[in-house]
Amino acid sequence: MNIAALLHDAVKEFKNKIAVIENGEEISYDELGDKIDKLSAAFHKVGIRKNHRVALILPNSIEFIYCFFALLRINAVVSPLSPDSTLFELSAIFNNLNPHAIITLPLFTDRLRGEYSSLLEDKILILQDTADTQRKIKNCYTLKNLFGLGDNRRIPNTELDLDPIATILYTYRGIGYPLGAVLTHENYRVGIQTYRETTRVSSQHRVLSLLPLSHIYPLVGCMLAPLISGATIVISRNYMPRSILKIIEDYKINYFTVVPSIYNLLLQHYKGGEYDLSSLTCCITGGAYMPLHIQDAIKIRMGLEVLQGYGLTEASPIVTANREGDNDPTSVGRPLAGLEVRVNDNHEIMVRGPNVMLGYWRNPEATAAVLDGEGWLNTGDQA
Repeated sequence: MNIAALLHDAVKEFKNKIAVIENGEEISYDELGDKIDKLSAAFHKVGIRKNHRVALILPNSIEFIYCFFALLRINAVVSPLSPDSTLFELSAIFNNLNPHAIITLPLFTDRLRGEYSSLLEDKILILQDTADTQRKIKNCYTLKNLFGLGDNRRIPNTELDLDPIATILYTYRGIGYPLGAVLTHENYRVGIQTYRETTRVSSQHRVLSLLPLSHIYPLVGCMLAPLISGATIVISRNYMPRSILKIIEDYKINYFTVVPSIYNLLLQHYKGGEYDLSSLTCCITGGAYMPLHIQDAIKIRMGLEVLQGYGLTEASPIVTANREGDNDPTSVGRPLAGLEVRVNDNHEIMVRGPNVMLGYWRNPEATAAVLDGEGWLNTGDQA
């Protein structure tokens, strides 16, 4: 099942419930589904088709969510990229990805003009909002234009099955150049299912979306799994510790997923009793190891138990995780159900299961270096 269809099921079930909150604006599941349907029809109208690769270069926002699901709805392939990418990084990625379309901010396209203007050639360009750029580039639209274009248009009849590629997510694996991990709808279905089973996120919860959605960890944990579960996402791009604490208090956040460095930052700025964090029922971390003394300090001073896990882009993303009631703070938890994990002779962690990527986009040599003929992924991480 295409994961856009999973969201469609959630829209039908939680129609009038709040799906997303951004800057105080509330979007219901019904509104979310309507916007995605209109955008799907419009994307198809302007020429985006099945298997077309689309670079989605937007910050965390409701527009990111609309675009991501609308593209999947027509079986396009999404490549979320950070708006903070350097032009050098972006050039290397575009040379590998060769996207058919780019969705981004006007400011970002202005940065590309000049030495890197060739990256925009022969592309469908879609801007988050109106700018002078639109008048200077051929085949350029704004999202506002497209919502109007998609009004009353029939959504194209596409096969919503598990076979198509869903995303190409770029990762570096510490080698200095980007590799595009190819993940299918089935990879995501498994990743979402195991995340839901591990964290028990549900329609009763509010989830803070803070980490960049261009990375697999927040993409699954802070957007896909919560929305498909009927939860409410609160979007913020403010990394100031007092702002984060205030959002948790004001919006009664239940699920909080960030990297260890942000927990450490909050710990340094937290003063007992200044903020009410009692709504937090699940605090998760990954992306780096959190030392035991930091976990202990968070538990003593902030009253929060942090659940640590391990994963990587190529595994969609979670491999092991601690769980509520089964939390060993000295470890990254147990392997998830349905996954095989072992350590090879070089003490590297190996993973096999339906969560593992197809390979690296247009890079058979790099793929062969990490995926063997029996489906084992060499993570390169030492046990």
